Amino acid sequence: MKSSGRMLSAFFLLVATSVPAPASVTVSIPAERDAIVATPHKQNNDGSWGYGWIRKTTRSLIGFNIAPLQGRIVEKAEIKLYVAQHQFTMKGTTIVAHPWDPSQSASVSDWKEGSNLFNSFEYCDETEYAVKAKEYPTFADDPAVEARHGTTWRCSFDPNYLIPGGAGNNCAPASLERWSPEAPPEGQMGIHEGFVANIDARTAMNPPQNTTTEKARLTSCASPPCNRRCAESIDCFRNGGTVDECWRSITINVTQDVKDALLIPSYNNPSWLIKREVEKDKGGVHWFSREGANCNGRRSPTSLPADNTGLFKLFYDRGKDSSELQPVLVVRLAGSTSPTIPPPVEHCDAYFE
Repeated sequence: MKSSGRMLSAFFLLVATSVPAPASVTVSIPAERDAIVATPHKQNNDGSWGYGWIRKTTRSLIGFNIAPLQGRIVEKAEIKLYVAQHQFTMKGTTIVAHPWDPSQSASVSDWKEGSNLFNSFEYCDETEYAVKAKEYPTFADDPAVEARHGTTWRCSFDPNYLIPGGAGNNCAPASLERWSPEAPPEGQMGIHEGFVANIDARTAMNPPQNTTTEKARLTSCASPPCNRRCAESIDCFRNGGTVDECWRSITINVTQDVKDALLIPSYNNPSWLIKREVEKDKGGVHWFSREGANCNGRRSPTSLPADNTGLFKLFYDRGKDSSELQPVLVVRLAGSTSPTIPPPVEHCDAYFE
């Protein structure tokens, strides 16, 4: 009997070890749109700057095309942002991502990216990696003007905004596009209309969703993630490191948001408002926007002027592609086949002639 028992145990062990683990694949979806909005510059449309920005008075917006995920089971989804510069505190800066609520579209319009920018792009304060943007349009009949209108602090879309001057912010129509909260006391600003304000239930999930707390010091740079500053990132990359080894990244778990979006028929473009949880506290971050990686980085050598400046030079010298720094939605899917992820339309008109 003892022998039979040992044989049965061995049989069940064999069966258990021979059953393959459920298959899964991971895909990265590049951002389809990103922008920043800021209370000190309520009329500014900053959809083409090289950085996303999160600080006391500035918020980031980001959106993705999830149509390739239709019909698939999402196991995990994270927004991943590569850090260009940061000022996180020792106790930690908590960042939260509020999803857009498409059911609110009858009262407020979804935001549009726009093509103006906060400033020219200069990475790490080194002129070698600076890219001067084209001049802003100044005349109403400029053919580029329409494309350059987009979201501001006050409006989800402002077609009347024009740099320089900023005489717009009439929105169009005001009943749908004038979306931002008024300015309550510092640190108590409400969530822009159309985004889910109360996500406490998400943060209580295991693992926590929709928030991340970023501290000034992480692990040693001997192993990622580390706390490199931009000059250290450049040296690391020059010395053969990978993007994930050399640049700190921020990940925000948005699994439930993506699952919810996939349940809505024909809704393929979810977006998030990313801000500090407590905006009166200290701590901030510049992360590489899609333009910072794809346009300022000048990743396509066939379309470049002869100077080959910007982040492109750093990557080109190593035979790499600066688009590796673009913001992505990293999704783990059940199954063994990967969906085809189409690249978003490049948004480089502020930088390329």
